[in-house]
Amino acid sequence: MLYTFYGNDIKKVLGASQKLIEGLKAKREFAQVFYFYPENFNKENLETQQAAQGLFFDKHIFVFKNFIEGKKEVRDYVLNNIENFIKSGHLYIIFENEMDDKYLDKIKKIKDINLKEYATKKIFKEDASSKLFNLAALIMKTNKTTQDKISIITQINEIKEKGTAPEEFFGILWWRYKKYASKDKQNMRKLLDIYHDGHAGEEEMWQGLERWILS
Repeated sequence: MLYTFYGNDIKKVLGASQKLIEGLKAKREFAQVFYFYPENFNKENLETQQAAQGLFFDKHIFVFKNFIEGKKEVRDYVLNNIENFIKSGHLYIIFENEMDDKYLDKIKKIKDINLKEYATKKIFKEDASSKLFNLAALIMKTNKTTQDKISIITQINEIKEKGTAPEEFFGILWWRYKKYASKDKQNMRKLLDIYHDGHAGEEEMWQGLERWILS
């Protein structure tokens, strides 16, 4: 079985996938969970773990995080082998942010899949949130001046004082990067790490965003 969670509501994507993992582990008491990331993916390690058999249970849970919109060679390997993976009897979970339709169409053709999209109910429109969008555009500016940086921090403090959740501003930043700078994979990866670290309690999200903006 293949489970795929994706969408621009990253909090719900992560929450749904983690809830599923915990539920599957409860049903498969001795099953192991293996996490794979595109940055350090090694197909030999994956195949070794797929072939390994535990003392009490030999069907495990394999989780692929942000593979589809990542490196081409990693994405192609996973997409081309998913059907073979499923035949092994193991359970597979893919969770992504937004995905191009061409990749979604390929996944939808696979048998024994459970596909779920989590999109934010609020659609960000520049005319409705012009201040936040203008701030995001300034943040994306290359070769920022000292005055730009001062303006950015001042505006961030203002929106923080108004009680704007960091997730809301993160959503706008992420939307702009996906739309206007999707080739800037390094900064997008750093931005996504800030979101994950914030929800894991490793760093307060606003602090992470400010550090990233001024770096």
